[in-house]
Amino acid sequence: MTLQELAARLRAARRVLLTTHQVPDGDGAGVELALLQVLEAMGQDVRPVTVGALPARLRFLPGADRLLDWNRLGSTERACLLENLDLALVVDMHAWSLLGPLGEALQSAALPTYFLDHHPLTTTNAHVVCDPAVSSAGELCWSLIKLLDRPVEPNVATCLYAAISYDTNSFKYLRGRPEVHRIAADLLASGADADAVYRHLYASQSPRTVAFLSRALCRLQQTPDGTIAWSHVPRPAGSSTDPTRDDFRDLITHLLEIDGVEVAFTLQEDEQDAYKVSLRSMGRTPVDGIARALGGGGHLFAAAAQLSGPVDRAAAEIIERIRAATPPGVDDTPDQG
Repeated sequence: MTLQELAARLRAARRVLLTTHQVPDGDGAGVELALLQVLEAMGQDVRPVTVGALPARLRFLPGADRLLDWNRLGSTERACLLENLDLALVVDMHAWSLLGPLGEALQSAALPTYFLDHHPLTTTNAHVVCDPAVSSAGELCWSLIKLLDRPVEPNVATCLYAAISYDTNSFKYLRGRPEVHRIAADLLASGADADAVYRHLYASQSPRTVAFLSRALCRLQQTPDGTIAWSHVPRPAGSSTDPTRDDFRDLITHLLEIDGVEVAFTLQEDEQDAYKVSLRSMGRTPVDGIARALGGGGHLFAAAAQLSGPVDRAAAEIIERIRAATPPGVDDTPDQG
């Protein structure tokens, strides 16, 4: 499916459900909220839903208070949301499994459902618009809004700027694509509040998050040559201290910013000797193949998977796989002089 075809279907629709993957993040939520405002300006009845609450750092986004958490709705409210819809649009993902109970409800309702995504395709679906070459779903959404021939109002610009900023880690990970900066400039010219985006996404850590990072960074380990860094995070003591997805995102960013590190990973203990593995590369060692070999997936330089076994053995296996994926010359011992 092409972006032009998706734009045509959106123009023809009158009642649209918008959503993103479970545990919404900055890219998915930013795109959902941008499209909410654009489609409503076109006169459509738009129903914005998330599967899970919006993280606190994203609640500054214009329209965030209108998002309905599917997990908190009763059966009558859920039925009303799905009633008389023309289509559903799911952003920042393309696999039904990532929608959880909402995905099951959409499939049961036999509702035409379309996906707008930038992650590498893992399934065949004629209703998917996907471009893994772009920085984010936010970048794709910017192109979609242009095809809808709609102006980018300041609140829409802020949502899209936040989406792109989130998935590029404040424009650090562009992989040599100047187009992203051109789009960001267009959004700033349209009134995006870049100060608010930076303040809320990167400069408003809670004391709980700082405490988590302190504990996790104390477990920092590196290979002797300094090119691989990792941290093992045991199961939390209680639900009130459970680290969030963004906590782990911040942790792996800190690991990757250590001088000389080429690949970083975290081992998040899910249960006894079972871990969620997150991998991130500086851009010379691909990690998507490592994740796929372990039953996971992701981007070329940012991926995730599951792994079982004693923590030392799990870390050793990841390191061995990273070594095997590293091109010659990348893992040379850094010059300490």
